[in-house]
Amino acid sequence: MKKNKILIVDDDKSSQDLMATILQKNYEIKVANNGKIALEILDIYTIDLILLDINMPVMDGYEFAKVLKKTKKLKHIPFIFLTTKNSEDSIVEGFNLGAKDFISKPVKKEELKLRIKTQLKISKLQNKLLYKINLIKTKNEIILKQERLSAMAEMLDAVAHQWKQPLSIILLNIEQIVMEFNYDALTKDSANNLLEHIKKQSHHLIDTLDDFRSFFRNDKEIIPFSYYDMIESVKDLIKTEFIKENINFENKVDKTIMIGASKSEFRHVYINLIANSKFAFNDNNIKNKKITISNYTDEDYNYFTFEDNAGGIKEEIIKDIFNLNVSGRKEKGGTGTGLYLSKIIVEKYNGTISVENKNKGACFTIKLPKLKELSSNS
Repeated sequence: MKKNKILIVDDDKSSQDLMATILQKNYEIKVANNGKIALEILDIYTIDLILLDINMPVMDGYEFAKVLKKTKKLKHIPFIFLTTKNSEDSIVEGFNLGAKDFISKPVKKEELKLRIKTQLKISKLQNKLLYKINLIKTKNEIILKQERLSAMAEMLDAVAHQWKQPLSIILLNIEQIVMEFNYDALTKDSANNLLEHIKKQSHHLIDTLDDFRSFFRNDKEIIPFSYYDMIESVKDLIKTEFIKENINFENKVDKTIMIGASKSEFRHVYINLIANSKFAFNDNNIKNKKITISNYTDEDYNYFTFEDNAGGIKEEIIKDIFNLNVSGRKEKGGTGTGLYLSKIIVEKYNGTISVENKNKGACFTIKLPKLKELSSNS
């Protein structure tokens, strides 16, 4: 078994020899007759405990203790003062400098052995505790890093999800330009309209990135907006999809209702809802496709309903549909990101979003505080 190393720092040769004789059977002993030599030894050997005399030439025990305390790789080494001074002041000063114990000279054999054994045991326990603390700290850092990576992955997944719709519209417009060009049917007005639509979708892609970059910042300025106008901007943004899919879209929202939130974030909510309806229409072979957005109010809240006739959501998943990675289209590539993201956006503004199956389709209800309540809470 490896022996603990003890450094005896004492200018009294007879005292050195006495302590070395008492301890050499159980410990590996190193000796120095002043603090300066002791520091040189500490540069070479790993010491487990120091027996330190106070009165020494060149560098006394107090000066040595101050250096020990300031040196990062040495400050953890426990030391016991050896002294003939039994005054209260010298004991207090010693403890203030980091001494773990005091032994009066001349030393008594059993007392010396017992005090050293006790301090080495305490030091060992402290080192074990420090190791466990560092281990926990390391594990927590790893967990935190994994959580950050997971959050980044979720955010990237959400961005990708939000980009699908505008990218598909851009591709659709490009195909339209190519087709009209090949059949000599591409007019200047047609080209300008299609390119303008591509430009609008491209701006939406950029806005999406900006929205996600600033999503979790609290310094984003909230400007009240017309809910009706926000729905109309969504309708204008994806009108090509409505035409292609032959979807009848009705905006029945009261034009006077204003909401205190981020207009662009709520656009994402409705783009998600419309995309889900579009997929459901096609999956269920619905012929007369219809989406209706309307509203009602009570004293404190505005309620906005989004209804389609696309067949509804499977009963076995409807209660979990807003959870991450829950999708009614898993087998067809659905990621379960859109509704999860929509829930986060709505809840960010003290609202709720719920869903039920009715009238041969899904009916989503978004509940938001009236603007006056938002103002009083801000």
